[in-house]
Amino acid sequence: MVYQATEEYLKGLVRRDGDIDMETKYNFLSDTNPGEFLFPENVWQHIILIGKIGSDLQTAKQGLTHLDPIAQDQNKRAEELYDESMRWIIHALEGCTRDVFSPHLRLAALDPWYMRVDDYMERLLECAEQRLKSGYTERPTMRSGANTRTKADQ
Repeated sequence: MVYQATEEYLKGLVRRDGDIDMETKYNFLSDTNPGEFLFPENVWQHIILIGKIGSDLQTAKQGLTHLDPIAQDQNKRAEELYDESMRWIIHALEGCTRDVFSPHLRLAALDPWYMRVDDYMERLLECAEQRLKSGYTERPTMRSGANTRTKADQ
């Protein structure tokens, strides 16, 4: 739920070009709030940073929609903040957020099917080699995710 809420918030920022409403911001905060207790500090800090960057993007977007012809420096800062925030959000969507969360979630199911089959075949071969070496007297030990049944279990 926390990961999905984070990804949806990032996608919403891009779809709406930083123009998010308070309900969207509130939903992000309430849906990711359990992350403080569910994940290590680095993941929680990443979630906080996403919220801050989202707020920065929203502020920059508002500054760009209300450009002041007299305040050139302020306009330039708004443009720079918008560009920097949008670049960071795109980077987060391209995999940065997934990389932060992935050690703590089972995201392997999101890999393409051919990568999952390749991993399964590697585990199967390891199991077969163990069984051949033991002469079928020992139960094979497999990495997680593989079937570990022996003839005695069948």
